[in-house]
Parts: sequence; C-alpha cells; structure tokens
Amino acid sequence: MNVLPDEAPRPRGPDDFPSAGPNSLASIWQRAAARLLDTTVIAVPAVLVLVPFVTVKGNEVTSIPGWGILPFVVMIVLYEVVLEVWVGQTLGKMLFGVRVARLVNGTAPDLSQVSLRALVPAAVLVLPIVNVAYPFVYLTAGFSPMRRGVHDHAGGTVVVRTR
Repeated sequence: MNVLPDEAPRPRGPDDFPSAGPNSLASIWQRAAARLLDTTVIAVPAVLVLVPFVTVKGNEVTSIPGWGILPFVVMIVLYEVVLEVWVGQTLGKMLFGVRVARLVNGTAPDLSQVSLRALVPAAVLVLPIVNVAYPFVYLTAGFSPMRRGVHDHAGGTVVVRTR
C-alpha cells in the first residue's frame, strides 16, 4: 500500500541517491556486517539471562525453556528502538558507517518508523521456523533495487551511508 500520492517527491529508484559518499545507499555488506555486530551485542546478554534456566547433564543440554527466545526478542527491539531514536544509529551501524533514514526526505526516522522496523524481524523470531525465516527478513534487501528489506518497507525507511 502506498500512503503517499504518486506525485509526492521521494526517491523512486537507486539513481535518486548519490553514487558514493554520504547519503548514498548502504551496501549489502555494510548492512550485513552491522546486523551481525548488533545481533552479537544483543545475543550475549540474552544468553546470560537464559543460562540459569537451561538444564545440562554432563556435556549435553537437555532442556531449554520454551520462552528462551523472548529475552533476545525483547532486547533486540529495545536496542534498535532506543539507539536509533536517541542516537540515530545502532553500534553496528555506527561502526560500519550507515544510518537509517526516512525514504521520503532522508531525515531521521521517528519512533513509529523505528519501532516498525524493529518489530518486523522480532515478530518473525517468535515463529516456530525461526532458524529459517529470521535471516530472510534482512536478506530481502538484496533483492530490492534500493536495498530495502521487508522491515525497511514496513517502516518507510532506507539505509544510507554516513561517510
């Protein structure tokens, strides 16, 4: 669904962005590296929250609670929303020189846009097919001319370079 009239000024393709430098489209590799770092930053404390509830016999894990993914889901949503609203970037995005911008005008996204971007992958994480579906939310950016994933479409955003 297009919420903007067709005559509204906004980027309609990759040619509407600079070819290099600030505000050019972030590469898939920059996005992937930033996502990997951000996921690691969240996974470590999420695992620490979960460890006391895991049952181990010998060297074998025998039981992980059914709610085991929830600390990760909650932390990733809070991490993304708080940092992108407060600072404009997550730690991974800062390190790899990218930021999230509104597709319409390139400014920083508002709370609702950032929240939608974070909730789409989080919603996929709670599905039983988590191991398969979660990466595909992000991989969809590789099949879009403007490198926008499903979560970018949901939030009305695009990822651009900062340098």
